[in-house]
Amino acid sequence: MTKQSPMTNAKKKRPPRRPRVCCAEESLDAIHEKEKDTSRSCYKEVTGLDRPEKPEHGFHGPPHKKFDLFSCEGVEKRKSDMICIQECVGKKKGMLNEDGTLNPEGITKILLETFTKETWVKPMAEQIIAKCIAEAKTANEKPIKFYTEVKRCSPATLTLKHCMFKEVQLSCPADQIKDKGACEKYQERLKKGELDVPPPPPPPSGRIDVELKED
Repeated sequence: MTKQSPMTNAKKKRPPRRPRVCCAEESLDAIHEKEKDTSRSCYKEVTGLDRPEKPEHGFHGPPHKKFDLFSCEGVEKRKSDMICIQECVGKKKGMLNEDGTLNPEGITKILLETFTKETWVKPMAEQIIAKCIAEAKTANEKPIKFYTEVKRCSPATLTLKHCMFKEVQLSCPADQIKDKGACEKYQERLKKGELDVPPPPPPPSGRIDVELKED
């Protein structure tokens, strides 16, 4: 009889991965996959670079250079690029009009298409949209302050996505929550503003590495 190595046994005994969110994880992963081509196109438009298929650096950094966490200019450029990429995505997906103004009909369509399986979202869609549009307008009126010369774009799409994600996660029905204990902690962090963005799918290596610039 063939003996199994300790490594093989360890793999078999590994507990199942905990859900990264309270509910609707499959729908969130599906919309992320669906938006890949649009995001890649916008990444090219904003940065002038091709986005790598697999992230070679932490935070999906550009493949041509290392990301220096201690460079204010580099950090602000990264933040500015993220906002501009999302503004581009918002226009291509119909969440924003071409002039950058909010498109309530397009936003509603995106929300309902994203959570088609979660039928419990539809009755509260109007309330979620109204709240998130208000937050997006506030974000536009009080833009992020940058201390270096960077391209200024509307943070509306980023704010809308964060808000809709948050409202859905705080409204998950009990029968949709896979890990009640973990979800309660997650929701508390959302309420405190400790989690401002939807968690991205894990990188291929299962970890996030940030390379520091060497002198």
